Amino acid sequence: MQLYPQDGPPADSIVWREDLPGLRSVLVYNLPGATHQVNRVDAAGWGKSWDELFEVAIKNVFAHFKPTKNNRVELGEVASVLVFEGDELYTATFSLLLERKRRDTVGPSGTLVSVPCNGVLLCHALGSGNVVAAYRLLSTLATEAYQRGPYSLTTKVYWLLKGQFRSVEVTGEGRDTAIYGPPELLDVLNGKGPSGEPSTATGID
Repeated sequence: MQLYPQDGPPADSIVWREDLPGLRSVLVYNLPGATHQVNRVDAAGWGKSWDELFEVAIKNVFAHFKPTKNNRVELGEVASVLVFEGDELYTATFSLLLERKRRDTVGPSGTLVSVPCNGVLLCHALGSGNVVAAYRLLSTLATEAYQRGPYSLTTKVYWLLKGQFRSVEVTGEGRDTAIYGPPELLDVLNGKGPSGEPSTATGID
């Protein structure tokens, strides 16, 4: 399974779903040095539902294309971002496995995630520290990776919690800072976790 931007292959002929808003998760054949999208006629002949096919595909990604290296980028003691790199076609797909296979990337209030290109995955576990500073660091790194490519996807930042990715955006500076995202994330910034429990994450310092 490979991530594609919305203006990728024709949607009516391929097997795809939306896991991250604005991107398509597409079933593909893995070929030497390339991929080819699975068409719906072939998929129908396999006798499995699309959900079953996607589950097989994501397990194949974990088995064969786990990120080969990761490093942490620090912004003083304020925020840090974990950078995963590896296969230039499948590393971003690993974002769909963070909660299952890399629990160290998941905070009590979820994870900020970005997939700027297929070879890079960025994340920050939410639970302590400055959320806005982490967002800005992650966004900067995402823009740089998107511009480098190859196979660029998006500069968006997402909030991952319990298998769901939702878009987040921060604009402005200082008192003019505005945060756009789901109400539950705003609860985190106000000192509550996503289910109302206390949170040590902070918003704006």
